[in-house]
Amino acid sequence: MNRDLCEVEPYLDGCLAQAKQRDLEAYALSATVETGFTVTARMGDLEQIEHYRHLCFSLTVYQNQRCASVSFSDPSESALSQALDKACSIVQYTEKDPFSGIPEASVLAYDYPDLQLDHPWDLSVEQAMQ
Repeated sequence: MNRDLCEVEPYLDGCLAQAKQRDLEAYALSATVETGFTVTARMGDLEQIEHYRHLCFSLTVYQNQRCASVSFSDPSESALSQALDKACSIVQYTEKDPFSGIPEASVLAYDYPDLQLDHPWDLSVEQAMQ
């Protein structure tokens, strides 16, 4: 398993455990980990090298044909709880949608072509500085 996914998994488990305790019809949780660097130059001179690692969660709750989504980046237990509270609060005020919810597995696509949209670029900081 990817190192970033191993680091995120406990946070996802904690949020899912909290969501299971609520009276929700369904919920969906996703996590994104982005890592990389930016190199900026001004008038041909190196100005800045910045390394980054962003962690972002997105939580969607479904209740009574309504849905609400929240995003957050703090993986602490209290932030997870606050995000879930906010989503559960928001969902009460959204408009009913008869098509809202997680689709049944029988209508999901499982056989789809590889669109070749991922083109990683193995570029070092030194190469980017040139």
